[in-house]
Amino acid sequence: MALSPDQPTTVAETAPPAAQPTAQPEGAQAEPSLDDVLADLSAEYDRGTSEPSEPEKPVEAADTGNKFVTRAEFEALQANQMDADIDKAVAAVKEAGAGGSDRAIRAMLYQLADEKRTFKQAFVNRGNNPQGWDRALKAAAGEIGRELGAPVDAQVTADTEALAAAVRGSNSATAAEDDAPAFAPMSDGEFQDWKQKQG
Repeated sequence: MALSPDQPTTVAETAPPAAQPTAQPEGAQAEPSLDDVLADLSAEYDRGTSEPSEPEKPVEAADTGNKFVTRAEFEALQANQMDADIDKAVAAVKEAGAGGSDRAIRAMLYQLADEKRTFKQAFVNRGNNPQGWDRALKAAAGEIGRELGAPVDAQVTADTEALAAAVRGSNSATAAEDDAPAFAPMSDGEFQDWKQKQG
């Protein structure tokens, strides 16, 4: 379809084609890709079934019982809530099986928000459409998991290192050092005799 500058377009019309699905075992449910989930959310927004919301606008002062909240305090509360929601998203991605540090996962989420407008909109709209945000986050967790890999199991790593050391024979090196005599107190003749015995 050729797009003209006068013709309005949607994200779904300009999105690149989805990657070909990989073969799944019979009976296994394929999880939708992040692009598929975001295209669905974009279509919902376009249809008006789930209107995207704008971030809440801070107010000058709000009466919360007997205490007034200044604009700066309100913005700080709003930022704290956003940080808490991002921390929940990081925890959800880790729970879904993605490896990597919290910092790496957080960076990947920020990068997805920069690259995919609909993912960012799903986060902004999380209060009005929590199911849409959960779907987008689950799909993002799969993509992040593929990029960062599975979490590292410390016990498996220790076992692998112990096995590799045993195969290399690292324990025999200490035994050879223990068989050597103390050379410092030896005379030259004793040292020459020891060398001849060693071959």
